Amino acid sequence: LDFFLASACFCRESPEMITTEGLAYLTPNLAAILLTLALCIRCWKSQSLPGHKELAFALIAELLWMCGHIGKLTSPTLEGKIIWDDIEFLGTCAWPMATFAFALKFSGARLPRILHAGLWILPLFIAGAALTDPWTAYLHPNARLVNTTPFTGLLYDFKLILSVTFLQILLQVTLAAVLIIARSFWLTTSQRVQSMILSAGILLPVIGSLLILLGIQFTEHRDTSHITFGVGNVLIYFGLFGISKEAEHRFSTLFDNASDAILIMNGLMIID
Repeated sequence: LDFFLASACFCRESPEMITTEGLAYLTPNLAAILLTLALCIRCWKSQSLPGHKELAFALIAELLWMCGHIGKLTSPTLEGKIIWDDIEFLGTCAWPMATFAFALKFSGARLPRILHAGLWILPLFIAGAALTDPWTAYLHPNARLVNTTPFTGLLYDFKLILSVTFLQILLQVTLAAVLIIARSFWLTTSQRVQSMILSAGILLPVIGSLLILLGIQFTEHRDTSHITFGVGNVLIYFGLFGISKEAEHRFSTLFDNASDAILIMNGLMIID
């Protein structure tokens, strides 16, 4: 309740003055949001795609993460930036869980229920802390504003539990990509390429987050997830829908020119 009351109060404050330089900095963020939204709609409608709803939820989590990032950039006060950073935390916690669920459905792999439930413990704790006023300060120790361009930045120390949570996120999403690659060994060459492109798109934000944890940044602002999400989602689109169009055309030509057809199936996927 405290979180939502603080959010309502924050909505009344004026955003930080956006200069031409600031608008240029925000443009990739806005482009990544539009691209992710389009991919989310496409995935939601693709009912024949295994795990299409889980992937759509992962993309919604990315949208929450990126919108929180824009709000954090443009908010002029420390309190406002912390609220938007809490919104980012919600996307941060939901994204790996939904991505992993998609990989399980897409690959046909199974995970023991106890282990699957255990993966939710840290993300749920961080999400709960982000939504409660007393605990949100725990996530932002030594929070302070720093002079960066084109927007004032938010900086705080990383507690051990945050580092452990981010490590779980990186490992979990990496495992999701591994499951998709492992599935491709039983498929045709074109579908293996498809799976490699899809896995690369999933792994790109992991690489960007790992660089942040190592203290490597390419801009004055620490979070560059909008770039890795944007480029990664382009790869995910081509991995899911780009090459498959060629496969669909090949199979439709086969059906048109043969009286009988034999399909070799691996779960839900045609492999020959």
